[in-house]
This record gives sequence, C-alpha cells and structure tokens, in this order.
Amino acid sequence: MLGTAAVTGVFAGCLEGGGTASDSSQDRTGDDSETGDGDTDPDRNETGGEPDDGTGGETGTEPTVVERFDCGSAHRPSCDVDAGEYVFETGDTAYETVGTAAYPDPPDEVTESTATTFAKDHERAYQQNAAVCPENESITDYNATVPTIETFDWYDEKVVVRLELMISDRRRSPGASDVDIVDTPSAAVYAIDETGAARVETKRYQEPEDPIESGELVVCF
Repeated sequence: MLGTAAVTGVFAGCLEGGGTASDSSQDRTGDDSETGDGDTDPDRNETGGEPDDGTGGETGTEPTVVERFDCGSAHRPSCDVDAGEYVFETGDTAYETVGTAAYPDPPDEVTESTATTFAKDHERAYQQNAAVCPENESITDYNATVPTIETFDWYDEKVVVRLELMISDRRRSPGASDVDIVDTPSAAVYAIDETGAARVETKRYQEPEDPIESGELVVCF
C-alpha cells in the first residue's frame, strides 16, 4: 500500500528548451505500496521497519539510485534538432518544425521541492524529445502541461514523484499534405536522490509503480 502523498497542483505551459511552469499546491493522501508479487519492498519505509540496504540491517543506509542501477545503462531520448530546421507547406501555409528540448541540470540539493521541479522539467523534455527525434520533419507545434504532481515518502533518502501530463502536438500526417492536432495523455514516476534519477512510465489513474523496482535509470548526476 502507498505512503502518504503530497499533491502539487496545476502546472502548465509550452516547453521551449526545457522551460518551467508555475504551480499551486494542495494535499492528497495515498496508501503504502507493495511490489507486484504482494511482498512489501524491503527498501521502502514501513511501520516498525527499516530500509534494507543489503547489509543485514547493520546500518540504516539505503542503496542510492546509482547503486541500484549501472550508470552505463542510463538512457533517455536524445538527438540534436533545431527549431525551424525543416519547413514544409500545406496549401498557402508554411510550417516550421519543432526542435528538441534541453534536459534540466541536476538539482544542487535534492529536496522534495527541487526533485519535483526536476522531475517535471525532465519529463516534459523527455516526452518532447521522444516525439521529435523520430518525427523531426513532421511536428510543427508541441505543448506539454502537467496538471498533477504527487510525491511519496517510500524511501528515506529518495524522493518519489509521480506526474500526469497532457501532450498536444500538431504534425503532418504521413503521406498527406494536411496537419493534424494530436492529444496524448501520459504519466511517469521518478525516484530521485543525490546520485541520479530513475523513471518508470505508467498510465493516468493507475496505481504508481516504483521506479527503483521496475523502472530504468535516465541520468546519473
């Protein structure tokens, strides 16, 4: 069952080079989380228990994000496409294509606030680059809003952040001369500490998965 969750409210704005958006806050409560086989994750906080760091309980230090992954496996969508690099016309209208977005720098200090900001900016860049890199000659407009952000106290030394996004882009249809608007909902969960960030993609309204248990490393700090 999930730990207590604090919800950060509406974030909005067009992502241009990894920009940020304003936000407001409200509270929300969740439950303690379990792993997929019904056994509680030993590294998570539990009533009457300590995180398991693989040392038999001799210390209270839990593994870092990087210790649970290999920095060589870190992966996120990345390519080098400038805005306006491609231009195409439909009828009397000329369209310039969208470029890739810059990923945010690591936070100077990982707190709930800085981790939330990093996760929001990183996920918006992640989604824009995931769309633009394979479709760099087709997408003419891109906008990603973040209506919901939640944080979970599953770990002592990691901040777990869940984001829901609504992505809207305008692109040229394959083999056609017209331009369509495509709206796509998305959601992801991040685990962030001083060493790096792990991510797992999920669905809106779905119980959040643990990026440490079922996600991938996206960046080492």
